Amino acid sequence: MITSTRSAILTLLVSAGLCAPVSTAAMNNLQQPAQSNPAGANADRTRVTLTAELPWLLHRAALLDLRLHESPTPSDYECAAILLELGLRLDPGNGELARDMAQAAWLAGDTARMHEATRQIIRIDPSDTVAQLRLISARINEKQTLEERKALYDRFLSDAGKSIDPSVRSRLALDAALLEREAGNTAGFIERLHQATRLDGSNKAAASLAAQYYSAVSDDQAVGLDYQVRLLKADPLDANVHLTIARMLAGQGAIEASKRFLYNAIELFSLETGKTPENIEEIRIAIEWQADGADKPMGPLEAVLIDQRTQAQARIKAYEDAQLPTDGLIRPQDIRFTLGVDKLRILAAHAEDDREQVRSILDDIERTISEDIARLAQMATAPGANVNALLVQVVRRMSDLNSMRTVVGLDADRIREELEAMEGQMPAVADQLRRIEPMALFAEGKFEEALALADQYPGSPVLELVRAQCYERLDRTDEAIERYILLAHSNVTNAYGAFAHARLHKLGAGDRILTEAGSQMIEIASRVPDWIEQMIERPSSFQYLSVEHEKRVYDEGERPMLKIRLQNTAPVPLSIGPNAPISSRVLIEPVGVATQHNQFRGTPRPKVLQLDTRIRLKPRETMTVQVVADSVSTDWLIEQQPSISMRQRWRLIQGFRTRLADSEARKQQASPDQRIYGIVNSPLGLTAETPVVQRLGLRIYDAEPSELIDLLNSSDSDAHRRAIGVISARLINPTPESRFDPASLDRVIETLNELYTRSKPEARCAMMLMLPHRHQAPSMVAFDDHVASSLLSESLIDSTVDPMTLVCALLTRTDDPEAPIFETLEHVQDDGISRFAQLIRARLRAGEPTLAQVGPGVEAMTPRFDGLDY
Repeated sequence: MITSTRSAILTLLVSAGLCAPVSTAAMNNLQQPAQSNPAGANADRTRVTLTAELPWLLHRAALLDLRLHESPTPSDYECAAILLELGLRLDPGNGELARDMAQAAWLAGDTARMHEATRQIIRIDPSDTVAQLRLISARINEKQTLEERKALYDRFLSDAGKSIDPSVRSRLALDAALLEREAGNTAGFIERLHQATRLDGSNKAAASLAAQYYSAVSDDQAVGLDYQVRLLKADPLDANVHLTIARMLAGQGAIEASKRFLYNAIELFSLETGKTPENIEEIRIAIEWQADGADKPMGPLEAVLIDQRTQAQARIKAYEDAQLPTDGLIRPQDIRFTLGVDKLRILAAHAEDDREQVRSILDDIERTISEDIARLAQMATAPGANVNALLVQVVRRMSDLNSMRTVVGLDADRIREELEAMEGQMPAVADQLRRIEPMALFAEGKFEEALALADQYPGSPVLELVRAQCYERLDRTDEAIERYILLAHSNVTNAYGAFAHARLHKLGAGDRILTEAGSQMIEIASRVPDWIEQMIERPSSFQYLSVEHEKRVYDEGERPMLKIRLQNTAPVPLSIGPNAPISSRVLIEPVGVATQHNQFRGTPRPKVLQLDTRIRLKPRETMTVQVVADSVSTDWLIEQQPSISMRQRWRLIQGFRTRLADSEARKQQASPDQRIYGIVNSPLGLTAETPVVQRLGLRIYDAEPSELIDLLNSSDSDAHRRAIGVISARLINPTPESRFDPASLDRVIETLNELYTRSKPEARCAMMLMLPHRHQAPSMVAFDDHVASSLLSESLIDSTVDPMTLVCALLTRTDDPEAPIFETLEHVQDDGISRFAQLIRARLRAGEPTLAQVGPGVEAMTPRFDGLDY
């Protein structure tokens, strides 16, 4: 069944011209696991030839070179893409290599190379929906006319495209919908948008666009909520969607039903930042006041405030008793809530007729607003400051203060006094100041005049509250109720709406708060499954992450591979991505490489991995990827210290992020001076870990120079690889016991030159990528010169040069932009190789780092950059 599905997908892509035909034999090869032991392998030890190592060495070199740059440029990514392409030609079934090539080519802006890598990814894994979508979209975008693009969309979205995964077709349908909207075809837009949401409920972009569209064209709140619920099911972990649903429910009077989604939003925001954002906390207080009465939210707030102020006062007294200065201590009156919370507190106290509490909170509000105005005045003195905009903010602060004075009936005489003073000082904002006039009139008992003036400024919640209060004072209760209902619905999440809600209950109109639409919306919200809360509380309830390695003991020269499995255990399809419900970002952290006992040099670096082979996972569906266990930096460090046997394991961290101290994590903005306490998984990510494995060092590390020379002179490529590994390590990272004496070193390098001369191009390339150059080990200048002279002489004699050998020589042996090796380019027919030479030459002329200049010592290879923009 799997084979037939893969064949169908490839057939469709080939028919559309998106993928080159693949032979039956090639298909069979792609579907068979790689042979773990080459023919003739020694049963006691895994044999790895230089040629077999070359694809990985090119892969490693590409990323090591890239990571020499703190901020890689497109040309740096282009160099990496060319090297990765060479490696992929040698190992066309290597999915990790193909995906890194596609990523590097995309970041280089090289669409042709990216498309070729994507085609290879599909040949390797025809079920890779991310690659399918990228390739199909690229082909469609190549079309110049609207009709041509629509025709291709129609082809893939018709019955002819049914063998393509619905998640791919859903994204294509969304793109087609946007194309129809751009063409002014509303009916076509709606049809394609519906198709996108039907094909894949996890397509968040489609669900979001549908919700936006229907909220714009329909006033039916129940319909709007239904689309928000669909969006929630596309991403059950989006705090903003939960918050939107809570607002919509509360806005139609369904206060109790809104609490569920509000609490979910608070939990998700808190997981991300370590605390509830201030604006969300104000919403919580407003909703709880309306749902459960003022005591539930206000009681804990007052207790916290009293406790903190008592502690501050006790601290001041302790300092005074000890005759210590108290200038730097926080005063009790300086411990206050935000303005939004204090507005809720004062209106709640006023609703309960607690005059003493009202007075205390009003004083707090006045201090807060006075500090804000002082700050705005300071900002106005800065060069280029927009003074008028700052004055408008001053008026808004005064409006907040005076609205509270108006409602609670305190300091009413100061409203007119301060208004007249501001009119004389700030004529530029006279119109804004007139918005305070109705408050002054209300405070003076001129309710009819206040109403008439307030009517000139509709929509302001402050003045809506003044209107409602005027109606109450004039015994026009029905009109007051209408104003309060308007406020309760339009400002349900702030102090004005919460106070209006309380007044409606006092006036006996509490039953009018819940609208007819609100009743329908309660029913819609009740159908949201409770497994969404389980996802928030327990990430393991909706996904499963595991990792395993191939064996418990790795012999010398073996490179550990990891098999990572990620499964969707939720009852609905979930999308995968960096910001999707199932995070695709995984860090593979090496554990046990550098210990206090093994004297390992250098810092092992984790590997950043993007699990991007699927757009989504259906319920119980599993995605499996196989990758090299270590990052290229760690792999290189281990290779330079082959005498060390180690007990190692690998830890997977999904949705990884840095771990900060709690006080730092709660800050809104990161500081470059923050202390890092390691890497942890995101609150909604998982971790997994392998058992410990034993990695054996090279048995021949301590061999005599003559023994190494014998290995190099043998016809065994595996022996060559092991000897070269020992020589490289003993030159780059020597110990007193392993250091070569000068005479022996000369003989070793002479033998390396002889081996290079008689080797085939692939083995030559592997030698260059494994051995140090002159900047890492000065004695290697003879080998570097031998490589360059060999290329020059061969190009002169045969009028040709091996492209891969030239690339490796340019990358690892060339440190001068005017070196004679560049003369060989006239014999190169490969445009990619010529381009690589141009890029290396440009780097050398600009003084930018290259692998050929790194050194000496293992620390010189420390990366400045950790991934392909993952």
